[in-house]
Amino acid sequence: MNLTYLMKDRHVAECCCVDFALLHVSYAASRDQLSDRDLFPSFFRTIPSDKIQIEAMVEVIRFFRWNWVAAIGSDDEYGHGGLELFSSLTSGRYICTAFENTIPTNVNDPIAIETFSEIVQQINKSQANVIILFADEMSVRPLLEEWVRLGLGPKVWMASDGWATSTLILSLPGILNIGTILGFTVQGGQIPGFADYVSKVFKAAPMESLCWASRDGFFPSADPSTLETHQCQDCDYISFHNVSSALKSNYTYSAYAAVYSIAHSLHNLLKCDSESCLEIQNITGWQLGRVRTAATEPHMSQWGSPDLMLRTLRGQR
Repeated sequence: MNLTYLMKDRHVAECCCVDFALLHVSYAASRDQLSDRDLFPSFFRTIPSDKIQIEAMVEVIRFFRWNWVAAIGSDDEYGHGGLELFSSLTSGRYICTAFENTIPTNVNDPIAIETFSEIVQQINKSQANVIILFADEMSVRPLLEEWVRLGLGPKVWMASDGWATSTLILSLPGILNIGTILGFTVQGGQIPGFADYVSKVFKAAPMESLCWASRDGFFPSADPSTLETHQCQDCDYISFHNVSSALKSNYTYSAYAAVYSIAHSLHNLLKCDSESCLEIQNITGWQLGRVRTAATEPHMSQWGSPDLMLRTLRGQR
């Protein structure tokens, strides 16, 4: 039975959800349009919709009475969708947007470098002290690098989950000089036994064998004699301590929850016990999506999104 399809990429989720008989479960696609049950009846996800975090942003803005803000998104579906939702949710709430703009996703393009510089100048001239930045870490870093390079004054930066916890941003030299960062990220959970399992793997397997396995995976068709030229420096220094932060990642938990929910839905639908399951050959994705699973899992709403909480993070110089 080919009933399920796990998706990470938020950008490909929409084009994949065309087979209504196939249950689609994503652990990273957060675009709000995917909650439309008429268009995507067989789509479920284990992270909240972007609408949830933007509603949280709007509530924070209203609480502090920040009525003059700028909104910037990445030039892709994630950023455009975020800007559209922000505009919709601030309408009629006495929140004025000084300007909206998009930042490039192809950050190595020479034109992109000019665009980042122009947007930084636009922010600085607008006198908006609160900047909503709905983008991923790769698009955000060049913008903040330019801000730091010019030595511009501190602002309040409201970070979407695309970069709120990014080490790429937090490690940026001079990041403490840009002002306050308020971030929103999904409240994850614990994966029972996972950290112990990974720890045992590191203790049981020689480091050299882990590195060779990594190289084989990256260069599956390479001649073994040539693999020596493809040294994986990151792998050579990897340790349990290095990967321990990833074990607590929200995406790690979301991926676990996606697999867990599918497995237990099948278990319940087939009425499995310790010895056997019902022999049901024809099961469709929509049937599987309607099955209630264990109370320990994130509960899916009627729109296919979980009831997970958001965490607010603050970084300040």
